[in-house]
Amino acid sequence: MTRVIPMFALAALLGVTGCSKTPKTPEAAVRQTVSALEKAVEEKDVDAFMEHVHSSYRDPQNNHRRALRAMLAMRFFRQGSIHALVRVSDVKFPTKTTALAELAVAVAGTPLPEKGVLDGLRADIFDLNLTLRLDDDEWTVSNARWNRGGRDLFE
Repeated sequence: MTRVIPMFALAALLGVTGCSKTPKTPEAAVRQTVSALEKAVEEKDVDAFMEHVHSSYRDPQNNHRRALRAMLAMRFFRQGSIHALVRVSDVKFPTKTTALAELAVAVAGTPLPEKGVLDGLRADIFDLNLTLRLDDDEWTVSNARWNRGGRDLFE
């Protein structure tokens, strides 16, 4: 169970809506991927989420793509409503085909405010670091590292 909640935070990534226009910059494209992941979580759509996960996905807990899919499906099945709040704090590009994104993610069963603090709300909060790879003009998550975070991530 301990591994499911952080994986769920990864799902919460992973903007609430995806853009239909092609992003003009690599950073905008990475942010669009994050938005698509977040939307897939809120819609509890495992297939849409997995479209943005690289085939070689691995995380520090040695989960691979298939394990991530199974954990998400279980969590989506068990969870009623899912609401996520994602803040992208930084995106870096160590190479032309690798991006590092730092996120603050809050996940709850009730709607979360888009702005302001989370005082008085029950939410799982994570500091999430993603590695994304560019393949065929698409950014996909190839690695995710997370730590429990505090409400200060959203102040």
